[in-house]
Amino acid sequence: MDRRRLEPMGVDLFSTTYPSGLQAYVLVLPGFNKKYATLGTHYGSVDNAFRLGKGPVEDVPGGIAHFLEHKLFEEESGDVMGRFAELGAFCNAYTNYTSTVYLFSATTRFAEALALLVDFVQRGHFTKAGVDKEQGIIGQELRMYEDDPGWRVSHNLFDGLYQHHPIRIDIGGTLESISQITPELLSRCYRTFYHPSNLMFFAAGDVDPEKTFEIIGAHLVEAGPRPDIQVVRADEPAEAGQKRVVDRMPVSVPLFELGWKMDGGPRSLADDLAVSIMLETLIGHSSKLFMDLYEKGLLTDRFAARHFAGEDFSLAVMSTDTKNPEGLLDGIMEGVAKARSNGLDEEVFERVKRREIGDFIALFDHPEGTAYAFVETYHRGQDFCDVLDTLKNLSFEDVGRRLAALGERNWTVSVVTQED
Repeated sequence: MDRRRLEPMGVDLFSTTYPSGLQAYVLVLPGFNKKYATLGTHYGSVDNAFRLGKGPVEDVPGGIAHFLEHKLFEEESGDVMGRFAELGAFCNAYTNYTSTVYLFSATTRFAEALALLVDFVQRGHFTKAGVDKEQGIIGQELRMYEDDPGWRVSHNLFDGLYQHHPIRIDIGGTLESISQITPELLSRCYRTFYHPSNLMFFAAGDVDPEKTFEIIGAHLVEAGPRPDIQVVRADEPAEAGQKRVVDRMPVSVPLFELGWKMDGGPRSLADDLAVSIMLETLIGHSSKLFMDLYEKGLLTDRFAARHFAGEDFSLAVMSTDTKNPEGLLDGIMEGVAKARSNGLDEEVFERVKRREIGDFIALFDHPEGTAYAFVETYHRGQDFCDVLDTLKNLSFEDVGRRLAALGERNWTVSVVTQED
């Protein structure tokens, strides 16, 4: 069992690796009543083409990672969530582009809930009847999303930005793709991506790490050899696929999202943090550009600038509602061009950097937020323990260089506007 001290938070992170390859971490937060635990696989919605070793490329339907997440909660003996509820624990799960994570929070009977978490994630149970039922349930979810303007504006943005990368496919898949899912396909993907060597456990709270690791070890099942998983991607051009995507729905005010497809391929933790700080410095709520656009009525206080990233994708997204999408697009582009010519505001940069450092330290007051950040960083191949020092060491010049990624050929704007 390894131990790392995280300063200035004054907490310890314990870790161990099991012979099967499972990595486990416990962040001890003394004094917290709630304990939070996650067990996740490095398997998300974009992993729909892969090969094992030197074998052939296997293409699977979009949405299968999300489908698996749903099916794991259904056991021969009944519903897993009900068993967590009997222990006084809250259980849930989520699938995103790069991972599928199962989690629970508890104030009592943590050990029993932990054993249940490890047990059910290792027991995939797939039948034709169960798959048919789930296809109907997820199909209803997908139809609901289609009627949601917020989902449509984001989905259209990703679909417009990317030409081949599977990030352009919704995490839940499509009605057509989920209709192709079979028990055999689920079993194949489960055996491949739910091998312990592709899983990671993380817990935060006033947790005994030695006892936690003992419980996990006692409930790990025998697994075969580690699969040599190679996720396959088609080549993705640097430029965006479409400049504008306009959809019409019954909305009172048009929804607007502008995105830039950033550099693909492996990036460092510093690269990702620099992009986030660059966006906040450029057009965050404390920037001059934001205030200028706000005073002109081109955006609202619901405006957000965010960075989305995985191992091989990175994009900057600005979103809001606006009565004048074209005017807002022109205003943002003028602001970007001015910043690229004259540089960012160093005073704003320093303020944003201090806030980001403070926000990171404040994470440790919230076991759930810490867990989510740890898991996301881990599945990007980065070290959560390096975040604070990396933030502190980011220079104004480091952040300014990321402006170059907001180019002329790699952006798309998505608008959902009123129906005629």
